[in-house]
Amino acid sequence: MLRSKTNRQSGGILITALVVVVIVTVLATSIQRDYYRSITLVESTLSRQGASLVMDSTPDLIETLLASDQDHQVDSLADRWLQPVSAMPVAEGLLSAQIIDANGKLNLNSVAVGGDAGEEFTVAQRRLIRLLQTFDDLALSQYQAEQLVKALKDYIDEDDFVVDFESAETEYYAALSPVGYRASNQLLESISELRFVRYFTPEVIHRLTPFVTILPHTASGFNVNTASSNVLRTLNTFDDLSPLDPSMVTAWEEVRTEQPFVDEQSFASTPTIQQLQSGNSTVTMDDLLYASDYIELAVDLRWRDRLYLFSALLERDGQRVKLIKKTNGIL
Repeated sequence: MLRSKTNRQSGGILITALVVVVIVTVLATSIQRDYYRSITLVESTLSRQGASLVMDSTPDLIETLLASDQDHQVDSLADRWLQPVSAMPVAEGLLSAQIIDANGKLNLNSVAVGGDAGEEFTVAQRRLIRLLQTFDDLALSQYQAEQLVKALKDYIDEDDFVVDFESAETEYYAALSPVGYRASNQLLESISELRFVRYFTPEVIHRLTPFVTILPHTASGFNVNTASSNVLRTLNTFDDLSPLDPSMVTAWEEVRTEQPFVDEQSFASTPTIQQLQSGNSTVTMDDLLYASDYIELAVDLRWRDRLYLFSALLERDGQRVKLIKKTNGIL
């Protein structure tokens, strides 16, 4: 009887010891897991902070490049600050930067002004209509391009009145399924907002993106010295909503390579303008630019095992730049 009781006590002690071992093991594992998780979070935080410091200092690179630009009255593709930037090694990473002249593109916010019912399209709206027709793979008709521009105008202008029955304002967007929304009725802040605008399919947005920008105002002019062929093709006569033939802008591209245009007179004297303005036709040129005030910066930073993305719009004042807006991302 005594032996049986002793055996039961020994068995109970053994079970208790096993339970204690299991509990200690679980606690140790949990503590270890929490420890490594804390270490990982700390490393991740430090990594993000380090990456942010590197990327936030990138505008200084632009100021260094702008310091070599002696002529602030004229900006062209030959300027040093617009040349490709080689990838630069940084501590534990590799930084790549792309600098783009934002003034070499069409400002989408410029279509917000004018063009109400019964009025002709504005200069800015006409240029965007022509640009939308320069993409052969989209094959947009003039009518389709007009509807896109009307929809964009109504989405960002200050009122809720539609240009025509095929455009769209809050009444149209609010009725969408599964979730409706209001028209913005304010200037765009990002090209990504186009996905909310009627008729703007992912294909249209993809093709349009390299040739447009979002500036914090409604000015319509662009720099003819840095604009792409697609953008230059938007400079047709006022009464013609079709884009220029690519061959007509080749002369402009060749001339500006040798000698950038310095003012309206130098641009208006080109054979292409002379040909377009023969007779009673006119080409609007008084808003065109020959120097640039806005710069787009795109930065990719491979830091340790992650890819950090940084983009910014900078406003230029001589050799200095001011940050207008920026976005950050991690892949």
